[in-house]
Amino acid sequence: MTAQRVAVYCRISLDPRHKEEGVTRQRADGLALSQARGWDVQGVYTDNDVQVLRPGAVRPEYDRMMAAVARGEVTRIVAYGLSRLVRNRRERAEMIDFLGQHRVSITLVKGGEIDLGSAFGRTTAGLMGEVDTMESELKGERVARAALARAEEGRASGHVLYGWRREYQRTDSGAVLSWRDVECEQTAPVVRRIVAELLEGRSLRDVANRLNADGIAPPRRHLRQVNGLDDRPALKVAETWQTGTVRKIAVRPANVGVRMRGRKAFADAAWPAIVDRDLHDRVVALLTAPGRSKVKSGARRHLLTYGIGVCGVCGCPLRIHSARRSNRPTHAAQVMYRCDRSHAGGGSACVGRNQAKVDEFVTDAVLTRLSRSDAVDLATRDADDTAAAEARDRAAHARAKLVQLQDDHDEDVIDRDQYLRGTKRWRAVLAEAETEATRAVQNVPPSAVAALGSDAIRQVWAEMNVSQRRTLMIALGVVVTINPSATRGTQFDYTAIGVEFGRDVDALGMPRQIA
Repeated sequence: MTAQRVAVYCRISLDPRHKEEGVTRQRADGLALSQARGWDVQGVYTDNDVQVLRPGAVRPEYDRMMAAVARGEVTRIVAYGLSRLVRNRRERAEMIDFLGQHRVSITLVKGGEIDLGSAFGRTTAGLMGEVDTMESELKGERVARAALARAEEGRASGHVLYGWRREYQRTDSGAVLSWRDVECEQTAPVVRRIVAELLEGRSLRDVANRLNADGIAPPRRHLRQVNGLDDRPALKVAETWQTGTVRKIAVRPANVGVRMRGRKAFADAAWPAIVDRDLHDRVVALLTAPGRSKVKSGARRHLLTYGIGVCGVCGCPLRIHSARRSNRPTHAAQVMYRCDRSHAGGGSACVGRNQAKVDEFVTDAVLTRLSRSDAVDLATRDADDTAAAEARDRAAHARAKLVQLQDDHDEDVIDRDQYLRGTKRWRAVLAEAETEATRAVQNVPPSAVAALGSDAIRQVWAEMNVSQRRTLMIALGVVVTINPSATRGTQFDYTAIGVEFGRDVDALGMPRQIA
């Protein structure tokens, strides 16, 4: 009798902690059976933490075993049960046909012998497999119905989302009766920080880099830490914040207490909202703006490009151009703003100016204007915004009341206590009205909005990056026009630079009149 050349196959569908306890037991049972039968074990093949109900599951060890079968190295496969080998119908049919052609039989630790070289054996394998598939599909239906029930209740499915933590209600013996998700003291502030920094004009890459620099664990690594899985091998991408992760967290409807099912809002969430709805709507609008994909995140490194600066001759946007006056290595290239005539059909540039000098002049002009007391009016210049207009009226009324209180106190019409009470009241009204009036200033740091109309704006400006400065200029309708110089020679002509405030500009900074 020919000695049986055996391959022992082991598989477990779920092993989140990678302890390999299930596959270890299967390996022991398979080797014990082979030894008792006197079979020659050619190899043990193990796929741990792999589900195979759906076709196309990646199983390296299963594929390696089948390659050994094709080479004639295996005459029998030992497995704990047929469901360890296959569960879906298509792959089961392929396996039965393949092993039948190579005259390879199956021995199950829990199930007996299956001779795939005979019609009876192939039929038996097919019927047994159908039972396994039905069992899996019935389980899937139960799981799906339970998931629908959780969705109807507004509860999460699967692991707890980043920003919340899970509290369990247990029996005296420790069994879980129920659970609820509550705000996490560690991660909810991170979610709010992401939203705030994006609305301050920081790029996705900048936000991700800052989170990594502060040593904050990204979602997958945080989940591993919470579940005590630090010893589990992890993908490098899970160890750091990526721009995609930042974006997904920022725009999640879950942040404002909306339970999704698929891609549609399904119900109010059972967990608490951790982001203000107005901030959420603003950051979603920012990250899904139609023009956003035209420029890579963080690519805007210059103050006046992409339309804030325009040519006074043809109206085309300005672009950066580097030019050398000579080929000598010691002569650095001069960086200039130049008119992009290609935007209007080609031709040479109408104007060109030294970038550093233009930026210095424009910065001084912008900060001088934003330091004036009426600078806040630039932030709420949309006359069609009824709510903002009403807020501006309330703010003006509050300022008038404060002036009146001061006059009444100076003329002894009211005493000190009346003056202090009235001042406290109307200052609170003024602060609330100004906050509402400037709410329409999209993507601008709150510190910048608060500093408008005072010298504090200079310090806030100094702490901003270029992207944030551009965002502030766009929100306030700043357009810089560079005209041909009226002077000759090397002297820089500052009179050829015009800085206009309150122009109607789009999300990319392009003045609508010339876009």
